[in-house]
Amino acid sequence: METAGEEVNEDVQQYEISGLQSLAYHLAESFAQSVAHTQYMRDGWSLKRTCSPDVLKEFGSAAGLCELASCGQSIDRSALREVFFSADALLYADPAHRNRRLSLTLILWLVQRCEEDRLAFTENRFNSAVFYHRIPTEDEPASFVDVVFPSVLRVIAERWRQFYFHYYLTVALQSLFVSVVREIRGHPAGITKATLLRRFESQTIQTKIAEILGVSLAAPFLDLTPTQTLRAGGISLGESSADSMSTTAPDIASPLSERSLSIALLDDELANQAVGPALALTLLFVLLSRYQRSVRDADDRWHKDNVYDPYSDASLPGITDFLRRNFGDQWGHQPNREIFAAVLWRFVIKQHEIMSYERGFGGSPALLRVDGDTVIPTEADYVDPSVANGRLPSAVQILKDLALMQTHFDEDRLLPLTADGMKWLQRILEEEASDARA
Repeated sequence: METAGEEVNEDVQQYEISGLQSLAYHLAESFAQSVAHTQYMRDGWSLKRTCSPDVLKEFGSAAGLCELASCGQSIDRSALREVFFSADALLYADPAHRNRRLSLTLILWLVQRCEEDRLAFTENRFNSAVFYHRIPTEDEPASFVDVVFPSVLRVIAERWRQFYFHYYLTVALQSLFVSVVREIRGHPAGITKATLLRRFESQTIQTKIAEILGVSLAAPFLDLTPTQTLRAGGISLGESSADSMSTTAPDIASPLSERSLSIALLDDELANQAVGPALALTLLFVLLSRYQRSVRDADDRWHKDNVYDPYSDASLPGITDFLRRNFGDQWGHQPNREIFAAVLWRFVIKQHEIMSYERGFGGSPALLRVDGDTVIPTEADYVDPSVANGRLPSAVQILKDLALMQTHFDEDRLLPLTADGMKWLQRILEEEASDARA
């Protein structure tokens, strides 16, 4: 490698970016101060086409975002806080930037709320807070504390609730998919749709359902209707066609809550057992009934707007429309067998086939293919229906890097806010409250 690289052309050196906002200039100036002491900057390596790895390593150690939290007096940290929390007027006016600002503030507030009860902030508690407005305690899994969001955070909390509607839908559909892959495994020539459905008619389901959920079913699971299934768990449902699946949704502590069913399917690994399909279908029924009862029109439109192709994008309003088209408004009074067959074929088997085709070369390999009404396995296997949440961990990492959250657990296994984090939270809440009053 050359010790002194060839200089970049003068026209490249003089390239200017117009229209930078004042906050961007502030960030650029802060960053320049942070790296000014490095050899990369002192010797003008930014004007050369090649650079020594040692010089780049030193520069990276001063320039990386991951260095912010560990540096006691990071020069550019305050500027980055302004950026991430959209302090600039133009950023503040942009909906996407405001959602990020409010999401980060929501996390800060929930970290502080958990700390009030000496609870560690976890994704499980974040999920429970925005979805149920209750969070589980650490010492007693069946004990919960209520959460009342500040008025300025209620809209963003509701937006996160919509995210978890889709999360639970994904758990239900992927758990059904695990069951399909398990049943066709070992049948290289495939099995027909009718045979596949018969393989799910296990006589042990009634016993397992009663054991897991603490409910007794009056008939075989597939002979019941969705309304009868939910009523068995003490969930009241409407009778008319307009509200046949409208329900007083189960509380977080209920064995039929989305949280409880997901824990059974994922943590207890029941998705890989014979009772898995029944639990997954019950989860879908609970979700559909809660969605119909509690989701506002604006959020319903948001779900629909994010479906770009109904044959590859699954959504709760999409599944509801599908069931109404095929079974009418009274679909909640149709046998589970018919609902199960329709959902399994359209939103599990065919959905996977379409998505695998769209991914094409380089994507995830198909786990099955369909030939007429025969489902044929491939050599790949699928046993884990868990769903990763890439958004929350990234947001938490940003708050740690900005030194607004502790980076290590304290003696009580908590990740509390830093002194700056508490001040920043108070500042944003006051700004939002003032803006709401204006």
